Amino acid sequence: MTGLVKALCLLIVVGSTPSCAFLLPATASPLRASVQHGVAQNPGAVGIGMCRLMGRRGGGALCGVSMQEGDGEKGAPQAKGGLVFMDIEVGGEAAGRLVFSLDEGATLLPKTVESFRQQITGERTSVSPKLTYKGCQFEYNPTYVMTPGGGAYKYSHICKGRGSNIYGSMPFVEKEAFSACRNTCPGNGGNYYGVKVDLETTDVSSVLAVPIMGPGYGNSRFYIVRVRASASSMKERLLSNTAVLGTLVSGEDVLDIMASGAGQPSIADCGMLE
Repeated sequence: MTGLVKALCLLIVVGSTPSCAFLLPATASPLRASVQHGVAQNPGAVGIGMCRLMGRRGGGALCGVSMQEGDGEKGAPQAKGGLVFMDIEVGGEAAGRLVFSLDEGATLLPKTVESFRQQITGERTSVSPKLTYKGCQFEYNPTYVMTPGGGAYKYSHICKGRGSNIYGSMPFVEKEAFSACRNTCPGNGGNYYGVKVDLETTDVSSVLAVPIMGPGYGNSRFYIVRVRASASSMKERLLSNTAVLGTLVSGEDVLDIMASGAGQPSIADCGMLE
């Protein structure tokens, strides 16, 4: 039996769903799993876990742990940068197109950007409901996006998406990449991650960001944060606890229409630009 992997599996039948306890020896392949608050890498270690045998959904889910798709065979997905677009409707009427660049974000947070990109293109057709932002609405409440004095925005536009990611049913946060792309908010506003934004001189007008904690984190929720239009008093907390994936290339006028209160903003179409 030398050289063979020995595993102990105890089947426990609950209703019609079998579950098992398993032991991974030190010679087993590295186990790489994304846990609720990040990615834990445990190469070569002995691990014992309880799991429910489940079918794969996207990247699959095991014991409440979202496994990386293709793990152990193809490795982590390689993010594609480039330009993505969203054609926006407000109150059922065409408002124009938003275009974001994901180039820098794909270098810093490749797994997170890839999950967002595939939901922009809707290419993960095997997942039900289909993972796509097409047809999704932005939260609509003009009194929320305006500061008391008017004319300045914070998290102007929030989209919840379909409530999942391409890696499985559990929230996914690319925590292992944070140390290389940690940015400090002005004052004592904490940290944000990914693409660095000059919040003092507002070198970009708006950014595309995702939450790394709090409601809807690690799934499909994203923010369009209006950096330049935000009041200076907001700058300290503007990007705190988010990961910035990209910057707005064009469409600031479309964001103005979305924030005007003229109607419910939604994504009529979206995808990658050639």
